[in-house]
Amino acid sequence: MLCERGTWGQFPQGSNWIYEPKLDGIRILANKGDTIKMIGRSGEDYTTKFPEVVEDLRKIALRFIPDGELCPVSGDFRSIAGRVHLKDSFKISLNAKANPAVYCIFDNIGTDGQLITSLPLHKRKRTLEAIEETEHIKIVRPQPLDVLIKLVEEQKIEGIVAKRIDSPYELRRSPNWIKFRPAESFDLPIIGYEESDKPDRPFRSLILIWKGRELQASSGLTKDDLHYAFEKFSAAKIVKTTKEAGRNKNHFESPVGEAEIMFTSTPNLPVRFPRVIKLKLDR
Repeated sequence: MLCERGTWGQFPQGSNWIYEPKLDGIRILANKGDTIKMIGRSGEDYTTKFPEVVEDLRKIALRFIPDGELCPVSGDFRSIAGRVHLKDSFKISLNAKANPAVYCIFDNIGTDGQLITSLPLHKRKRTLEAIEETEHIKIVRPQPLDVLIKLVEEQKIEGIVAKRIDSPYELRRSPNWIKFRPAESFDLPIIGYEESDKPDRPFRSLILIWKGRELQASSGLTKDDLHYAFEKFSAAKIVKTTKEAGRNKNHFESPVGEAEIMFTSTPNLPVRFPRVIKLKLDR
């Protein structure tokens, strides 16, 4: 279930709505039964990438299908983002100790082998009340709207999610879940990349689509971002290559995830200085 975008300040009101912090992490749907699986939005299996979370999930008696976000225990999101492309178990183990993650659970869509997606949100949340939190497992609970607004203003959280408490779990982007961020940023499809002429840089910039036109962005990409993204790009089918300023621009058959982009200028004016805030390659 995905959120629709709302305008900051125009929060839905009434007893049918609850408010939660908007988390900055990797969206994960898990399955905790005899075995444990942690699956991202694109279907990629992250189970082996976050052993500290799997270990704490094993401690929970409840057999369930939690929905939540993998976030850093402390620090910036990028402290755990680089782990998703690691394959060596020793390196994963080192990263789990140096930059541990916490699975912030905000919903449950199955209990004891039965889907409960048709139940209203407040009943699904009730199934999480008996779970004992650990260092790597936290339950996201509703908070007063004014408290969350203050946390956003203090830059302690990036935004707010409003949810209807009587809504079922829908496998789509739903108006029953609405996300709000005070700064305008946008999740844009990655439709290709521009090749780099530097040997230590896998590619020069992302090619994105915005209101029917292409734009490129490279500012904000870390070394880990570049290498992880290029792994994904190398597996994608390229259907068109053009040349500009002596460099190839490769276009994918279909988008390879999204990038959260912040614009320096208002999005209604010509785009200037797009900055990559976060890669979302599990979409």
